[in-house]
Amino acid sequence: MKVHFYLDRRKEKVHRLPIFMHFWYKGKLLRVYTGEHCNPGDWNREMERIIPGSEGAAEINRLLQSIEEEVLLIVRSARTGRIPVDIDYIRDHLSFLTSQEKGFFNVWEEFVIKESVEKEWGMGMVRRFDILKMHLKILDKQSSINFHNINDNFYNMFIEYHLQQGFQKSYAARNLELFRWFMNWATLKGYNINMTYKSFKPPKEKRIIYEGRFLTADELIKLYKLKTDNVLMESVKDIFCFGCLTGLRYTDLFKLGEKHISDTKLIYTREKPKMKVEVPLVDMAQEILEKYRPDSNGIIFPDTPIQIFNKSLKQLGKLAGLTDPVTVKYNNGNGLVEQTYRKWELLSSKFTKWTFLNLGVEMGIGLEVMSELTGNLPGTLRNYYQLKRYDKNAEMQKLNEFFKK
Repeated sequence: MKVHFYLDRRKEKVHRLPIFMHFWYKGKLLRVYTGEHCNPGDWNREMERIIPGSEGAAEINRLLQSIEEEVLLIVRSARTGRIPVDIDYIRDHLSFLTSQEKGFFNVWEEFVIKESVEKEWGMGMVRRFDILKMHLKILDKQSSINFHNINDNFYNMFIEYHLQQGFQKSYAARNLELFRWFMNWATLKGYNINMTYKSFKPPKEKRIIYEGRFLTADELIKLYKLKTDNVLMESVKDIFCFGCLTGLRYTDLFKLGEKHISDTKLIYTREKPKMKVEVPLVDMAQEILEKYRPDSNGIIFPDTPIQIFNKSLKQLGKLAGLTDPVTVKYNNGNGLVEQTYRKWELLSSKFTKWTFLNLGVEMGIGLEVMSELTGNLPGTLRNYYQLKRYDKNAEMQKLNEFFKK
């Protein structure tokens, strides 16, 4: 049995490399950060020690020797006592490791503080990591998180949690990238030696085709007229209907304030693409606004988390009897799969823009106008203007009007 020590060489790092211990036992590798560093020029690769005379050499070499002796002592003692030994047992009994180990969330706090200063993060980036920490804390209650158990089970739990909360896979993928950023930093600093996280891949979005993923005018009116005594449900219903009548996205709806209202128009600056938009308000939209403006305190609608919004919306759709079948098509890797749902089961904040587009097309509102109001390029809206939505013969007969004059 031989305990080895080596410098862990890092990309673009040439000074103070972390010293790691390697110990193979029963075909498995125990790889442990010793807590010490050394410059490459001060390291003797054959002796696996710091060259005598280098700064801190005597003290660090004594520590490495004691680590080597402790590893061998743990193995021999366990064997003598007929205790089953594996690398996890050895790691759990290394006194230097258990004394220096720092909690996962303590390291997280150190990461945010140091990186935010060094990289000059804005408040938006700090908030993103704070929100991700909140999600991880919830997961920690289900299964305690530490650097040793960041494995495939953790990854599956991480992705499943996001989907159960009503988040899109794209949001889970963004959070996974932030998590990898933290893990890379923790590894570089020597807090983490578990490399499983490097194999985590962003979850793939299924290419989904929906037929009928919007509300008709009758369905929208039915939902709007639904009576409920629940304050939250009532506000979700009104906010959703307002979005369907203006084409506003979920994030834009909750930014609306008094400054955006001018007579019978809604005037605001859209972020993507960046442009000023004026939306004439129909009567139902004005009615909804007047219901909330007296108590708005500057912001029109009460803030509602997306997962609560979507969950409440589905309940409202069920109560309103929105049961028309909607076919969902997607490729599962083995070919095209079709599933049919009742419309209320698919209701989400994304219905607002799709409903607005379909209502506009049905009423003959031009492509250019709809493009400006929604922020979509005309090319991405052409599917809504397909001639299959009309009686082609009747449409073509309109050309005869030119010759009847």
